[in-house]
Amino acid sequence: MMKYKKITFKQYKNIGDICVLADYEQNTSAIGIANKLKDTWKKPIIFNLRPELKEKLKGDISEIYVDEKSEPSADYIVEKCYELSRKIHDFIVIVDSKKPVNYNKEGLTSLKNLAEELHTHFIFTLDINMSDKIPVLEDIKNDDLSSLADVVFLMNDKESILAKNEYGKIGILK
Repeated sequence: MMKYKKITFKQYKNIGDICVLADYEQNTSAIGIANKLKDTWKKPIIFNLRPELKEKLKGDISEIYVDEKSEPSADYIVEKCYELSRKIHDFIVIVDSKKPVNYNKEGLTSLKNLAEELHTHFIFTLDINMSDKIPVLEDIKNDDLSSLADVVFLMNDKESILAKNEYGKIGILK
């Protein structure tokens, strides 16, 4: 079992090309992230959003692009991002993975390459079943996603754990 030390979380400027937010309490959603990001320098683009959550978008949703395609492939997302990059210069892509989306290593690699090319980021939101233990990286069922991610947060009702960080320390966030 992984023993995490407490660390201070400084405001992140670089969440990497691929970031995973895995939530044991299922409180973190693409909607919550998009609502927080829409007033910043990055326009949120959401893929795979559950239809019942679209109504939870708050305020002016003209600053949020929601793609209506259900369970889009990695190739579809790449194609759509290239298309959108001609209209929107600074955006961040949120993939609501609460619905089953299984990207293999090849698909995830193409998304990571796209993020580097377009100077953007991908955030995958995941629901994970809670157990009576401290969350660990292995709780993410898609090994390819957790291995290719630059940053992985595991959250439950008690704490937020930075379980993987290609840019620095890991641990329980104070």
